[in-house]
Amino acid sequence: MRILYELSVVANFVALILFFIFAYKKSRPVFVAASSILAAGTLMLMLFLAIQGVQHNTQPVITPFLSYNFLAMLIYLLYFLFEFRFKMQLLGTFLVPVGFFFNIVSLFSRNVQVAQLKMASPFLLGIHTGFLMLGEALFILAFASSVMYLIQEKNLKSKRFNQWYSRLPSLGKLEEMTGLGVSAGFPLMTTGLLIGFFWAAKVWGPGWYFDPKVIWSAAMWVIYAWLFYGKVSDRIRGHRFAVAVVWCVVLILFSFLVSSFLPSIHTLKKSYGAK
Repeated sequence: MRILYELSVVANFVALILFFIFAYKKSRPVFVAASSILAAGTLMLMLFLAIQGVQHNTQPVITPFLSYNFLAMLIYLLYFLFEFRFKMQLLGTFLVPVGFFFNIVSLFSRNVQVAQLKMASPFLLGIHTGFLMLGEALFILAFASSVMYLIQEKNLKSKRFNQWYSRLPSLGKLEEMTGLGVSAGFPLMTTGLLIGFFWAAKVWGPGWYFDPKVIWSAAMWVIYAWLFYGKVSDRIRGHRFAVAVVWCVVLILFSFLVSSFLPSIHTLKKSYGAK
């Protein structure tokens, strides 16, 4: 099924280029082509992950390679959901590159060999990883809308009423999307972490909390909790909220990449690459 994965990456790359073209030259046909090709690429990626899970009788997020691609798939799906909800055509220009970034990063981890992990409950593992990554994807959505917010805010302050100003949504709508990403993502990630901690204590026994990915997840949760509290309490809003989201996501992505290449009992002996 390697060809299915490779076709997906090519399709997503073509869609990415078309979204960039659309950003600088408004064209309905270009937007439709970009969204259609991305939909095809996302579908192929979804099928690839499903086939990998069935072939190896495991969850489709058990290795860094599969995890990165699963996260990319969620980001693409969120693009379609929120573009439909907010009618924000430029969202693809800011969100799709992040998804494709994870597609590319996965290429460097496809042959990672890892130590055997005793699975006490694959179902709990699936719930844990699914909720956690959906929370991360929503956080990345908040990042994309925050970048758009800062660009539009700069246009307003400088009174630069160019084509970007007319095509970007209002600050209110962008802040609403950012808040929705944080507010919806935090409970999902919290649920995923709690299930993961329960599962880890049951399978690994004492010392599970020293695993690099456990430490990373806990640190990420603290950052996410701070943003969530700031949003629901209305203590952080507007420009400050957008800047906070951008910096927090950059920090989290950096920690995510570093922890993924550290030795971890999270991972399995087999290498589930694009075969």
